[in-house]
Amino acid sequence: MRSFFRFLYVVTEFKPQIMDAYAAIVIWMLVRWIRTIKSTVFSVRDWLGSVGILAGTFSALLFTWFYIYYTAEKKLLAHGAALDIYYIVSSCSAIAGLILTLIGRSSVRGSAFIVSLVMVLEWYLMWCGGLGLDEVITFATLLLLVLYGTISLGAWYLKYRRRVSGGRQAAQIP
Repeated sequence: MRSFFRFLYVVTEFKPQIMDAYAAIVIWMLVRWIRTIKSTVFSVRDWLGSVGILAGTFSALLFTWFYIYYTAEKKLLAHGAALDIYYIVSSCSAIAGLILTLIGRSSVRGSAFIVSLVMVLEWYLMWCGGLGLDEVITFATLLLLVLYGTISLGAWYLKYRRRVSGGRQAAQIP
């Protein structure tokens, strides 16, 4: 058990790099979403998924703004009820993004789900706090990023294999 907590501590030391990788996934998801929205006709479920993508991204932007302000100014963005309202809007946006992404249908559903789920966890950390909780949520974020990367790489590989094997079969037919 002791080694597990040491491992969690080491993972927490790399939290800035993990959050940078998360930001890259958010940007990549938005690029894929823009490409998808330009090329397909959307149904109601597709629009719900798109709203979920935007809600999760909005929550991520609020989270990023909070930390940029905190790093630059060395103080909180607001205090008292204003800070609670900021947390409530951001948390509700992440939860709405998660729910709408699960309801929706789109080619970026998986990445939008990860974006919203990580934001739900991060806003939960902001509400509850605590060093142990930070380590667990950072580890969960890392695990989700690795899972997303593995699934994306596997999907790309299968698509590539289909393209290559389809070309060979077409060339063999007389």
